[in-house]
Amino acid sequence: MHSTIFPRGQHWFFQHKMAPNIQQQHVIPTAPQPQILKIDASFVWTSFLAEFQRIQSRLPHPLDRFDDTGKALLQQRVLSLIERQLPITLVLPAFPCKSPNRVDKFGVHLIPSKTESRPKTPWHCCICEDRNGTVHQLELRDVDLVRYELQYKRGRSWGFNARQTTKDPPHDAYGRTKMLLNYLMFWLMCTEAAICLLISLPFGKGMMLSVINFLSSRVGGKDSVAATVANIVLALVTLLFLSDVQTVYKYHSSDTILSDGLRIRLLTAQRDMYISGFSLFLFLLLRLVFLSMESNIKLEKSLGAMKKQAEGASTGYKALFEENETIKKQLEKVQKLLGDSTDGDDKKGEKVDVLAKLLEENAQLETKLESTTKELKSAEAKVEAVKKQAEGQSSAFMKLMDDKAALDKQTELVQVQKDKIETLEQEVKELKKERDALKAQVQDYDFMFADAKKKAL
Repeated sequence: MHSTIFPRGQHWFFQHKMAPNIQQQHVIPTAPQPQILKIDASFVWTSFLAEFQRIQSRLPHPLDRFDDTGKALLQQRVLSLIERQLPITLVLPAFPCKSPNRVDKFGVHLIPSKTESRPKTPWHCCICEDRNGTVHQLELRDVDLVRYELQYKRGRSWGFNARQTTKDPPHDAYGRTKMLLNYLMFWLMCTEAAICLLISLPFGKGMMLSVINFLSSRVGGKDSVAATVANIVLALVTLLFLSDVQTVYKYHSSDTILSDGLRIRLLTAQRDMYISGFSLFLFLLLRLVFLSMESNIKLEKSLGAMKKQAEGASTGYKALFEENETIKKQLEKVQKLLGDSTDGDDKKGEKVDVLAKLLEENAQLETKLESTTKELKSAEAKVEAVKKQAEGQSSAFMKLMDDKAALDKQTELVQVQKDKIETLEQEVKELKKERDALKAQVQDYDFMFADAKKKAL
């Protein structure tokens, strides 16, 4: 915004220039009249100071430093300009301030007249101009780092410009770090949401289990690097979430009415709190899902091993049970044959006869078993001989097959050679025909030459 004082009569008037969307506070006077010599300098200075204080009061953070250091210098410069009857130009940064047509508008800024074509600045920025026309952007919290001084503007007027004392960019290291962390938290939340979406899909479970098995066997572990990195990320996300919660609580607990800038900061803190909270929740959820799936995979493996052991034990138990049953049956038969010791002599004699028969049958069975074992050995020997014969026949057959393949190759070569010979014979016949034709032509030429010689003679 610009405020210019033009001489008119005995007094000087202000021309207050602002953005085109803001109502004009004063009427533009006529051009300066240098022929007027009598000027009330004190009245002009009082009017200029009142206008400057009015503009300064519209800033959200009034600068009291001007009353201590810059007021005397400004008065000296203004009086010198009044003596030379030159216009006074006041150039101030476009802080967000209260204006007649922008009352209670959220996050609206005033833009200087020389920067109307530039886009509007964010809510936390202001614009100021150097004497060379360079536009600087400053944050509201950097107002204390700005000093005000008078600069000679374009060789014909004095301007009151704001310049930054430090060479650092307006966003300090803390702001850049906070913004970077917010970006990282946002992309971390997006990545976690994508992983949760892939896990919740009804297909691809086998591939997911194989990936988790690979991670748990190669990368996972309590003392692994991945576990340490996960714990560090969890701690950082938790700290950021607690910091955002503390910031939101600080703004909510204040009893004062929040300005537009503080409301925007509150909204930003709430946004960061939601992002960090969702990131923390999804991180803990994914960690719990990973640990549960890893434990399920281990339990499935142990269950398979236990099933195999149980099957082997059941087969062994069945075999032992069958042997026990056969032994019980044999014992029952023996007990029936032997009977009690209180039986008479006749029954004992019968039992002895039965035992003798059993022994004879047992001896016969043993002889049969020996004969069957001998027959089995002879059969096995015959089978081995047949196997050897089959192996010999197979080797002979393979040799015959190799010989047949070689003969087939030879026949193919002979056939190819025959084809070549036939083609050569045809070529020879054609050459002979051409030779006979050439001979006939030569004879004709000889006759023609002979006739020509005779005619010549």
